[in-house]
Amino acid sequence: MLAVKAPIAELRQLEKDLADVVLANINSPEQGVFSGSQTAIEAAKDACIQKGYKSVQLPVAAAFHSPLVEAAQVPFSQAVAQAAITPTATPVYANVSGLPYPGDSREAADLLGRQLTSPVQFQPIVENLFSAGVRTFIEVGPKSVLSGLVRATLASDAICVLALDRSAGKSSGMLDLAHVLAQLAVLAPGST
Repeated sequence: MLAVKAPIAELRQLEKDLADVVLANINSPEQGVFSGSQTAIEAAKDACIQKGYKSVQLPVAAAFHSPLVEAAQVPFSQAVAQAAITPTATPVYANVSGLPYPGDSREAADLLGRQLTSPVQFQPIVENLFSAGVRTFIEVGPKSVLSGLVRATLASDAICVLALDRSAGKSSGMLDLAHVLAQLAVLAPGST
């Protein structure tokens, strides 16, 4: 997989121009990730160099969110179909569509089952969350890459973006957690 800093419209065109490459992640207006075979990713990297796009090859075990992992999708879809999916009042957004999962459990399971081979719609999810009124985003995971993508997508002073691993492992995880909790306390209604 290859993360590329370039306008999504240009990455979509590059996807059409290259053989066996899929735009697997729509991360922000200016960043996406290609997925494909090692040979296809090398060709994509060369094309990005020629166009002056900054790119970083990702150390992954497979070409996720592409047809190359289709063999894993079948057992994954079967396992998801066996799981009890109970809709809640709080919407959960699907990587496949960028929209909330449907209320029907079977439809939700079908959508989730397609996740391995479908492009991740991170930018649309962030935009749809903002449209739904979300103004505070908390990244739970290593580093703060997604936090930067949220900021790049929304480019708004009306949001608060917090990363649970704001120090990227350089500081105490407890200190990072305390920082996020303190910021959330300040944001809470009636805390001022």
